[in-house]
Amino acid sequence: MKRFVLVLAALSILAAGVSAQTLDGFQTAFQTFAEDMAGVLAANSTVGNVWSHAYVGGFPRFGAGLAVGANFVPADSAEPLFAAAGETLPAELANLGIPIPAAALSFKIGLPFLNMDVGVKGGLIPDSASGVLSGQGIEATYETLGINVRYAILKDRLMIPAVSIGASWNYLKGSIATGLGAGDTTYTDGATYSVTVSDPDLTLDWQANTFDFTLQASKNLLIFTPYVGAGFTIGVASTSGGMAATTTVADYNTSGSNADEIAALEAAGISVSDQGFSVSSEVTTPTIRIYGGTSINILILKLDLMASYVPATQALGAQVMARIQL
Repeated sequence: MKRFVLVLAALSILAAGVSAQTLDGFQTAFQTFAEDMAGVLAANSTVGNVWSHAYVGGFPRFGAGLAVGANFVPADSAEPLFAAAGETLPAELANLGIPIPAAALSFKIGLPFLNMDVGVKGGLIPDSASGVLSGQGIEATYETLGINVRYAILKDRLMIPAVSIGASWNYLKGSIATGLGAGDTTYTDGATYSVTVSDPDLTLDWQANTFDFTLQASKNLLIFTPYVGAGFTIGVASTSGGMAATTTVADYNTSGSNADEIAALEAAGISVSDQGFSVSSEVTTPTIRIYGGTSINILILKLDLMASYVPATQALGAQVMARIQL
């Protein structure tokens, strides 16, 4: 958390979880977190799609900018992971939850003869940023890609707001890993088994492939453009996390090779290999979110501020975007 607050926030709870005495306790707690994080990824995949203006206007009107956002895994999902480690959720995460950050460069342009605009977005962690993270003992990857289209049902005129419907395809992939230091660490339940990991690395990976549909209204008011909308997201989002390390297993009730001991733990429902252990979750449940905000418009410069909410999970989100728009 202290080394890299936003990017490392999700990994910090994983670090807390693996300090638990039993792997099954860690895996159960992480499974809950992973399922809720996968649901949050559906909303995260849409970062960069929503602009304050429901419709940029006909050709050749266009805009381009950078969006940075985060959606939060509710604190209730992280608390069991900290509890498994005998810890409490840090106070700074208790209100909003665990932030999962996202960023994208976004471009939209109006089409000629049609009340439509089309857009593309993309983003990745550049080598320069990867070098900074590596210097802190963190390995991270991030990439996102998307295309979107919006159709203007109403144009912004006099007392009438602009109203549009939109559709987009979004892809999001990321990972983060950090070492726990050289040496061996042993996890045991004190009666049945022990698992020793050598020079372990903590890993967390996530991916989302989604389609998003929106209904949005906006109104230009002097230098402000307030807006409100709703989104419906379908697709697949997945997370996995755990330890990557050379692993040796000892079962107190049997004797045999490391492979035999690992097989015995697998039969007991604890997923371990000679290269470590991990937990994964995949979510395909459709997600409905509501969002709103405003942009501050100074000539062609727009500073766009947005907040979002997912009623089903009570997950919050936020996005800030700076762009030029003609």
